Amino acid sequence: MNTENVTGSVGFISVIAPRIYPVMLLKVDDDQELVRDQNGLCVKCKPGEFGMLVGKIIKNSLTQRFDGYADKEASKKKVAYDVLQKGDSVFMTGDVLSMDKYGNMYFKDRTGDTFRWKGENVSTAECEAELGKVLGNQHTVAVYGVSIPGTDGKAGMAAILDTNDTVDLDMVYKGVMKSLASYARPIFLRKVKHMEITGTHKVKKVKLRSEGYNVNMVSDPLYFLDVSNAKYVPLDGALYAKIQEGGVRV
Repeated sequence: MNTENVTGSVGFISVIAPRIYPVMLLKVDDDQELVRDQNGLCVKCKPGEFGMLVGKIIKNSLTQRFDGYADKEASKKKVAYDVLQKGDSVFMTGDVLSMDKYGNMYFKDRTGDTFRWKGENVSTAECEAELGKVLGNQHTVAVYGVSIPGTDGKAGMAAILDTNDTVDLDMVYKGVMKSLASYARPIFLRKVKHMEITGTHKVKKVKLRSEGYNVNMVSDPLYFLDVSNAKYVPLDGALYAKIQEGGVRV
């Protein structure tokens, strides 16, 4: 809570007595994975450093316990263990913030599990699950948000591991139109031959996000969701330029 009405601050943690607060900022790497030291423990952020906001889990506490979601796999992704000492655990909010030397906290971004498009929050995990079903669970899928000039939020983009060039784009189009809400449908697709995986078996999305749908940076096949023609069409230089100039409705 921003009790001092500091402009831009979303909360406050006392730097004098931080232990009385059940939250803290932990360092994360470029793939939004918690950074650990030589002892395997997480590292607290220093003032000015960006990190993930986490909440301490205390099993016998009514206010600090975490019973989990109905989806056990989703619950696993939200909890980190052996954080500041062996045996402890925290709930990972997915919010990246920084803290100044006075303890005021400032929001930076969400980690890669959600993005906002058309005024709606989009869950990358849900999109990946639905796309996986459309593809018969035969291909690894990574969904992430990318910026389009002149629009608010981030549009959905999906990278699909297609080592043998077997992905049927017509099937993908029909599947996403049927199973995903309009705001959650990937505007762009990228077929890749290889995907980098983190130590916790997550797809590394940093490079995918930074390259986006830029045809000048991506050598893989790219596609654009063309609703008027009811299909994903190849994204070439001319179409890319039109999108950048706002000449194509997205």
